[in-house]
Amino acid sequence: MKLHQYLETVDKDPEWFADQIGVDPVSVRRYLAGARRPKWDVLARIKEATGGVVTADDFVIVERRSLRGNVPSVAA
Repeated sequence: MKLHQYLETVDKDPEWFADQIGVDPVSVRRYLAGARRPKWDVLARIKEATGGVVTADDFVIVERRSLRGNVPSVAA
C-alpha cells in the first residue's frame, strides 16, 4: 500500500504522520509527491508506524521500458 493510501485509510494528514515518525511535515509531503525518498531509518519508522502496511517497496519506482529499438539490428 502506498503512503497516501494508508493516510486516506486511517483518515490522517501528513502533519499527523510526520509527528508519528519523527520527521518534518514537509518531508512527508515530499514523500507523498514523489519528490523525495525516505532514508533507510525513516523507512523503518514508516513500516513500524503503519504496522507493516507501508514498506520500502512502496517507495520504489519501477521504470518500464521496451527493449524494442534498443536491440542492435542483425544483418541477415
